[in-house]
Amino acid sequence: MLRIPGILAVAMICGATLLRGPSAAAETAPALALRAFVPGMAADTSAQPDPASLVVATHLGQHLEGGLVITGEVVNGSSAAITAVKVSVSHASGGAVTMRETESLVKVIEPGSTGPFRVYIAGITDTLGTVTAAVTSVEAASMPAPSATFAFSGPHPFQIGPPDPKTGVIPYSTTVEELRGAVTNTSDTSYGEMGVVVAAYDGLGRVVMVTTGSELSVPFQQAGQPAVLASGSTASFVAAIPIGLLLTFEGEVTIKGFLNAAAVP
Repeated sequence: MLRIPGILAVAMICGATLLRGPSAAAETAPALALRAFVPGMAADTSAQPDPASLVVATHLGQHLEGGLVITGEVVNGSSAAITAVKVSVSHASGGAVTMRETESLVKVIEPGSTGPFRVYIAGITDTLGTVTAAVTSVEAASMPAPSATFAFSGPHPFQIGPPDPKTGVIPYSTTVEELRGAVTNTSDTSYGEMGVVVAAYDGLGRVVMVTTGSELSVPFQQAGQPAVLASGSTASFVAAIPIGLLLTFEGEVTIKGFLNAAAVP
């Protein structure tokens, strides 16, 4: 049975306990301290940052989706909002090391908040390797993160077309299913240029899936006009995921939503 617990707050917003599955083929790696720019520190300083001001890449997971997908999150332990967070991800197996560069999919990360990331490595067919990640650079954010709450339901069958006019049968995808989400603007301003990031966490707290939502469906949006989510309003979206993927992760899976948006005057 699906359980959707209470809504949390701000940019890493809602936890929804969805499914309990078998052990996952996901690994974690230790958090690594920031080795580049930390807000409030000179780029060429030799002093070590205070532990409370670390920005780290952690809670790594991996699963197969055609190739190897490595997921994780940036944790902002500094005292300032950050943006443009870049991450170096490494996969080591049998003496071979593969590296990929990526960045947090959440544009602005407030102090104490997180931003998930995802990389794909083709040609790897197992999850036996060791994955590590390190933040390589960040910038101080000039604007705060959006304030919003999320709610999720599902997964549900993913409809891929209209019902058959003769039989009424609805065609559903045989490869993907969908999470249905709703995001509510809890700020006192309107938001535009919006995008949703969805992350799944397993029972051990590892990030095991990261995806993006569809374009937001905003109430009373005029055709041809940019979507604007007014203060207090709620928009809907869907996020497609491979069928059965959530069942492969260890323990109860928690779904969280993150909103990228710009304030509209």
